[in-house]
Amino acid sequence: MAHRQPEPEARRSSNRLLYWIIGAIVVGVLVGGFLPSWGTKTYFLGELFLNALKMIVVPLVLFSMIVGITSLGDVRRLGPIGGRTILYYMLTTGLSVLLGLILVNLIRPGAGLGHGEEHPDVAYRLDPNDFRRVIVPEGTWSRTRPENYVGKYVLILTDQNVQGVITAIDSSSATVRFWERRGAEEVIYIVSEDGQRLPFRRVNGELVSAEPQVRPEGRGLAIDVPVAERGARQGAADDRGDAPRGGPWSDSQQRF
Repeated sequence: MAHRQPEPEARRSSNRLLYWIIGAIVVGVLVGGFLPSWGTKTYFLGELFLNALKMIVVPLVLFSMIVGITSLGDVRRLGPIGGRTILYYMLTTGLSVLLGLILVNLIRPGAGLGHGEEHPDVAYRLDPNDFRRVIVPEGTWSRTRPENYVGKYVLILTDQNVQGVITAIDSSSATVRFWERRGAEEVIYIVSEDGQRLPFRRVNGELVSAEPQVRPEGRGLAIDVPVAERGARQGAADDRGDAPRGGPWSDSQQRF
């Protein structure tokens, strides 16, 4: 009876690494989907990982080229095939770099995205006719084209701990879709017929608006990348009999 050969240690280590990677992906999806406010507190782990990748990419490519060429030995003893191998290696490497440069300049991945900006000492006030429009001093925004923030970033009133997705912005004001508490727990998002995600919470078995009352003026604001939140469809709420009450269309909503 033949004895089974033991699995090589290198292969077992490789499998363990694969399991760790898959586990990390699953944990990231769960945290981002169900605990987004807690996930933002551990963003530094992602920054460390990306910085570590950037640190090793260039040396890795450089030394792979050096090892590949030096492993050929004496190219003169290989004859024409040696010269062709080096030429092919350098040509494909150059073409891949050239193609990458062309595509990154054409597609421009991540254009318009960044870490936003902070203005802790800037005084602001809300438009008396539209409490979702924030008026700031002229030239407050750091970017020369603040319109890139529209639909991609949230405006945060840091002194009130509320935020809203930016729908319009100019040099002296910014308008949000609606206000919501930062890191709010047990908030249900419902998509209305016009496509807006509106925040609700459950009170005595009924859904009521979770949009907070906002003071008409304050000091300190910021613009940042939004964190994904859980959502629900309007139709699903209607099917369960959870008709939203006290939403942005309700007379009970605060107005200025």
